[in-house]
Amino acid sequence: MAEKSIHHLPLLSKVNFQNWKNIMFSYCLERNLDDHLLSDLVKEEKDAVAKISLQDKKAAAAGILGRNLGVENYAKFITEDNRKQPHLIWSALINHFQSDTSQNHAVVYRDFLNIKFTSTLEQFITDVDVGISNLRSVGIKIVKMEKATIDETLLAEYIVNLLPQKFENSKEIITTKRPLDIDLVRSYLNSKQLSTAGTPSNSVDPVVKSESAMKTTTAWCDNGQHNENAHHSKANCFQLHPEKAPESWKRRQSASKKKANVVISDNNVSGVYGCIINSQALSVFKDTSLVFLDSCCSDHMFPDKRFFSEYEDIGSSVSVASGQSLPALGRGLVYMKSDDNNTFAVKALHVPGLTHALLSLARLSLNNCDLVRQPGSPSMFVVKDTAKNLTLFNAEINNNIYVCKTALVLPQDVPGIQVEKH
Repeated sequence: MAEKSIHHLPLLSKVNFQNWKNIMFSYCLERNLDDHLLSDLVKEEKDAVAKISLQDKKAAAAGILGRNLGVENYAKFITEDNRKQPHLIWSALINHFQSDTSQNHAVVYRDFLNIKFTSTLEQFITDVDVGISNLRSVGIKIVKMEKATIDETLLAEYIVNLLPQKFENSKEIITTKRPLDIDLVRSYLNSKQLSTAGTPSNSVDPVVKSESAMKTTTAWCDNGQHNENAHHSKANCFQLHPEKAPESWKRRQSASKKKANVVISDNNVSGVYGCIINSQALSVFKDTSLVFLDSCCSDHMFPDKRFFSEYEDIGSSVSVASGQSLPALGRGLVYMKSDDNNTFAVKALHVPGLTHALLSLARLSLNNCDLVRQPGSPSMFVVKDTAKNLTLFNAEINNNIYVCKTALVLPQDVPGIQVEKH
């Protein structure tokens, strides 16, 4: 009977996680397996006879979770290390779907905004209740306030959610920005509109644009000067009248002074440079084997075709901050190795006009990876796959640029092991 009923359990790929989690836990509770989801009872047991019985239950709990994840989630969460450890699988799922992070807040909030009236009022009420439960499960507090107040980040996410499906890539890039506010969304969309003006809607070849390129198409006031092409008057210019600026603008101005964007120089031979603050920063770019982590790239980009496998020719282009357009000749997988000899692969564009490889922080974020500062070191970071609790590589801030502690690997040199893809 139990074997027959398990096939009626939902796949995680078909339902929301909170609903799936409740069903799985209840099912294991009925079979006295629930404690195996919370800790390793076999390891804690000292009695040899009791341990044998616990091993059977532990295997059953792991099997129930594994067979009800769905193909995509199984590949994402099940590893050689945890496939027989139900408490590790359970923990990885909760850390991914219910982690109290701004990125996860945005994902769950967007799911809530996508709730639609589909059949009956009863079903709609149920969907809303489940959505609210999901919001609370990731740490979003729903409170009553005396004054009419709305969180700017949530309002900005709602505006982004209104964009149609064809802007899905832009939606992903915007929602990775933190802190997300309405000014940032408006600025991005204005830049997007200007950068695509005059482009036929039925264009065959896609154009991949980096966010840093879009910024250059907007008229900005800078260095205490008013830009006559800006969409505001001198009287309302924050560069001339900083006392009129909101706190969010002042914070962004302060942060922008500390940040260097990676751009393409006007000289086609020189390749990748940074908006340097001092002359010493040039030394960062002399070694062309360096890999940079860029928060402005929409995709991973590599200049050397030798490092690509599963290569596919494409006829596309990449717009960069200087206003140039570089050809993107192909795409495929690029293998990399960290200082700790972890080998992983990324889906990347082949852009020969670059002289340095660029890893997209947005793409890594969308593949469950976080940039985490190392304790006690303000300039050292690690990039971790939070779903698998796996460190991909280290990164160091050098002259305001994230320099990755990783090396490219030729496809023929990749060892015959399972490689993580990001």
